[in-house]
Amino acid sequence: MGLCLAGIDDDELQRLRFRRLRMISPLAGGAVILAVLGGGLTAGLPKGMASATRGLATTLQIGSYIMAGVLSLIALVTLLYTRAIVRRAQRDRATDPFARRATFRGLIRAREGGWPVRLRCDDGRWLWLTGSRQVLAPIQGRLAHDEGKRPYRLTVAVVHHPRSRVIKEISGLKIEALDRAWVGSTVPEPAGLTLASAALGATRRARLPQ
Repeated sequence: MGLCLAGIDDDELQRLRFRRLRMISPLAGGAVILAVLGGGLTAGLPKGMASATRGLATTLQIGSYIMAGVLSLIALVTLLYTRAIVRRAQRDRATDPFARRATFRGLIRAREGGWPVRLRCDDGRWLWLTGSRQVLAPIQGRLAHDEGKRPYRLTVAVVHHPRSRVIKEISGLKIEALDRAWVGSTVPEPAGLTLASAALGATRRARLPQ
């Protein structure tokens, strides 16, 4: 969650770079330690040692190399991912944000970084966006106020940056209680169905004994 952007300003990008450094440093250090440890497992073994002991040391060496490779790969993916996020955020500064109307479906709270929000657009598409606590305060307040009560549908009008998928502002908020749609709802019966029901009733009355 710490790699989720809460904005595209310089302070947020700098926070993301520090977060990336804090994540990559232990991964790279662990990879180096495992590689050195793996190289030293078989270096000091005498040639006349039993084959079982040498085979165990070789197995541990291979495992150390594999773990070092996995840690290095995670560090590399994190580095490339955060670089792409920073570039997208910098490009969004030169473009106009998008305005979209969608239905709110979920929110993930994070201690650091942006809060991911799951939305369903009017055209049926699902969309994941992130935003700061200040921007998402209306949604968070509504969730805290209506938690545990009757179901409702929350429709929002969001303005977000297209590349970095960061919410700039929430310009509209509409709350609709779902249980109201079922209480007292009447659906008009089609004319064809009404005529067919009347004909069926007349037929049944004609068949009754006099």
